[in-house]
Amino acid sequence: MTQDIRTHLADLLRAALNSVAPDAASTPILLERPKQASHGDFASNLALQLAKPLRRAPRVQIEFVSANPTGPLHVGHGRGAAYGASLSSLLAFAAWDVTREYYGTTPAGRWTSSACRPGCAIWSCTAKA
Repeated sequence: MTQDIRTHLADLLRAALNSVAPDAASTPILLERPKQASHGDFASNLALQLAKPLRRAPRVQIEFVSANPTGPLHVGHGRGAAYGASLSSLLAFAAWDVTREYYGTTPAGRWTSSACRPGCAIWSCTAKA
């Protein structure tokens, strides 16, 4: 099953690469398992490989609060939110193009990004130099 997922992800990356950078379509796509499971299921250095030939900085995504929507929030979530908000503001001040996304749950327990208020379950920041 893992090989099927890896192939599917590589195909999706290849299609995206062909769409945004057809001249770099021959760039090898390598998907690996991170050394630490907490870093996700698969990792690719495709953005870093393309940065120099495309003369663009790689995009950075920072998820700084990831609370369990079925469990209680605690002080650690607040600390992560404050740290992440400060980091994204610092990147914006340093002329990075920063997009902040706020996710939360509705009273019915559904994930949403539009009904978010302070105290949301996940905050993420995407920054581009």
